[in-house]
Amino acid sequence: MKKWISLLAGVAVFGATSLSHAQQPLPDAATIVIPPVECIQPPTSAGLGANDAEDQKFRKRVGDYAKCIKAYSENIGAHAKAYGDVAQKYLDAGNKVIHDYNDYMAEVKKNADAE
Repeated sequence: MKKWISLLAGVAVFGATSLSHAQQPLPDAATIVIPPVECIQPPTSAGLGANDAEDQKFRKRVGDYAKCIKAYSENIGAHAKAYGDVAQKYLDAGNKVIHDYNDYMAEVKKNADAE
């Protein structure tokens, strides 16, 4: 029975170290280039209140800026989600193999206790 306890104690060590040996290289965060925002930010008060025509131009520029920012944000968000989905697949695979190993070890212990 004591030999099984020491074997089971190794489960935590196995879980913590086994995945580090099997990891595939992921892109280094330093090599990922986030594109800069190329949206043109209009001056905060340019033309505002001068006359109706200038107000309309200003509102159009602000609207164009808002659309550009939204598109940029959605694009960056899509990339982040893609990386998040990949990361989740790796985490799920690691959790599954540890879960399967723990189930296996529980069965080994159950069979050893029955002897």
